[in-house]
Amino acid sequence: MALALVVGFLLGYLGSIPAAGPLAVLLVAAALAGQPRRVLMLALGGALAEGLWALAAARGLGWVIEAHPAIDRALRTGGAALVVAMGLALALAPRRAAEAPSSGRATSALLTGFVLVALNPSFLASWIASCAVLRAYPALAPAVAPAHAAALAVGAAAGVVSWFATLGRLLARYRERLGAWHGRLVRGLGWVLVALGLAGLLQRLT
Repeated sequence: MALALVVGFLLGYLGSIPAAGPLAVLLVAAALAGQPRRVLMLALGGALAEGLWALAAARGLGWVIEAHPAIDRALRTGGAALVVAMGLALALAPRRAAEAPSSGRATSALLTGFVLVALNPSFLASWIASCAVLRAYPALAPAVAPAHAAALAVGAAAGVVSWFATLGRLLARYRERLGAWHGRLVRGLGWVLVALGLAGLLQRLT
C-alpha cells in the first residue's frame, strides 16, 4: 500500500507539470487575479476527479468507455462546452471583477475543478498507459494492482494538489511584478479557454 501511495503521488505530481489544459489555465488565471482560495479549491476538485480516474484505471475499468464510445463523446462534448463558458466568463468580465479576489463560494470552484477533469476521459487513458508500463516491472507492479487501487488514487490526488499548490505560490510572486497587467492577462487566458473549448467541440462534430 505504501508503494502505491508513493507511485501515485509521483505520477500525479510529475504528470501535472506539463499540463496545459483548461484546469491549468483556470488555476493560472485565479492565481494572477489574486484568488489563492480559488486556486486551492480548483486544485482539490481536479485532484479528486483525477484520483477517481486513477482508481478506475487500476481497477481495469477502462473497458467501460472503450465498449461505449457514446459515453466518451458525451463527456468530451460536455467538457468542451463548459470550457467555452468558463473562458467567456473570464474574457468578458469587467476589469475590476477580473482583478479582485473572488467572492464566490469555495464549493463552486471545487465543483468546477472536479467537473473539468471528470469530463475528460484522456486522464483515464493516461492512467491506463501508466499502469500498463508499471506492470511490466515486477518491483513496481504491486503499486498498480487492483487491490491497491484506492491507495494509488489517494497518492495521485495528493500529487496533483501538491503540484498546483506549488504553481500557485510561484505565480503569486509574479503577480506582484506584473502590476496592472495581470487583469489583462486573466482576460487573455479566458480567450485561451474559449479557443480550447471550441477546438474540442469541433473535434466532436467532425
